[in-house]
Amino acid sequence: MGKPLPVELLPRVVDVVEEGRSHRSAAANFRVSVKFVNDRVLPGRRAGSLDPQPRGNGGGHGKLAGVVGWTQHRIREKA
Repeated sequence: MGKPLPVELLPRVVDVVEEGRSHRSAAANFRVSVKFVNDRVLPGRRAGSLDPQPRGNGGGHGKLAGVVGWTQHRIREKA
C-alpha cells in the first residue's frame, strides 16, 4: 500500500492539469501515479469540488443487516 499524500498536493496537481498538461506529465512532475491524478482530477471536474468523496457502502447494507433487529433485542436482554 502506498503512503498517504499531503492534502496540499491535490490542488497543485489539478492546477497543472487545468493549465493543459497531460495527466502523465503531471504525475511525473509530482512523483505520483497516473491513477492518483485520474482519480482526483476527473471526479473534481464532474463535482466542481476537490472535497473527498464519501466512503463506505452508503447505509449499512452489510452482511449483518438482516439480523440487526435480532442483535439489538439480544443486547437489550443482556443489559
